[in-house]
Amino acid sequence: MLQQLATYILLITSLSLFSQTNFHHTYGGSGKDIAYSSCETQDNGMMILGLTTSFGTGKDLYLMKLNHEGGILWSRTYGGKKVDAGIKIKPTSDGNFIIIGNTTSFGAKRRDLYLLKIDSEGNEIWSHTYGGELNEFGLDVAEAKNGGYILVGETNSFGVADHDIYVVKVDEKGNQEWSKTIGGDSLEFASSVISLDDSYVIGGETNSLGAGGYDAVLVKINLDGIVMWSKVYGGQKDEHLNALIEDDYGHLVFVGSSTTYGFGGRDLFYVLTDQEGYAVKVKSLGSVADEEPQVVRKVGNDGYIILGFSNSFNDQLTGQ
Repeated sequence: MLQQLATYILLITSLSLFSQTNFHHTYGGSGKDIAYSSCETQDNGMMILGLTTSFGTGKDLYLMKLNHEGGILWSRTYGGKKVDAGIKIKPTSDGNFIIIGNTTSFGAKRRDLYLLKIDSEGNEIWSHTYGGELNEFGLDVAEAKNGGYILVGETNSFGVADHDIYVVKVDEKGNQEWSKTIGGDSLEFASSVISLDDSYVIGGETNSLGAGGYDAVLVKINLDGIVMWSKVYGGQKDEHLNALIEDDYGHLVFVGSSTTYGFGGRDLFYVLTDQEGYAVKVKSLGSVADEEPQVVRKVGNDGYIILGFSNSFNDQLTGQ
């Protein structure tokens, strides 16, 4: 069943990342502690990022560094007196780490994008906020091939409607170079971004376009933020996009969930497209209950690892 598959994939990944050591730990204090993202470190360890109410000054961004056995080497909180959460952490080419999240402690007004660069010991190199008078949510960040970083999420302050895709390009020190909004007369947001040599590809969701309900959407923009093309994927019900990568052949691959296709409930939704966003392969995997993939990674020449959760308890994973 898919739940067994996801658990098995997590075990395989853990064995690979932690020098063939399998472990199981919980982390946190007396309050609520939530992990949203992780990444490998050069010393065969791992960074775990999220939110804590156990430590810090309220609800703070929480970062832990683990060794190869899952032991905590150090932990840090970042933020102010209100709510600060870390959503994604990624290594950077200079040996440091970039974190995107959201903050109500700092910024223009309510909730803003929160971007931090830290060194390998968790020391803050710099931090910035981006947003307007209403709410902005930061959901993914990528190191830009032409320098700096590309940030994506959702904005209520700018754009056509109350909820639009929000794209911010910053330089190596986090200073904003430009920002763009993309959307229609309903709801759009971006959950993933990848940087190519001459462009960026954004993955998200739209309720303005498509066949009905929420649909997955890919948008390719040039280095100045001008839309080159956009494609929508979905049926009469809801499709969600959770993770996006580019493979070695230039294909775009994303995973999410679908209530249009599959076997009942919410099923795993996998789409492979060509370089122009035209679907080459579309598959759904699951069973009678809900499946929700969160991570996709390229492995080997033609394989992918998809990791998520399942509420289906059948003897066999079904696909179509």
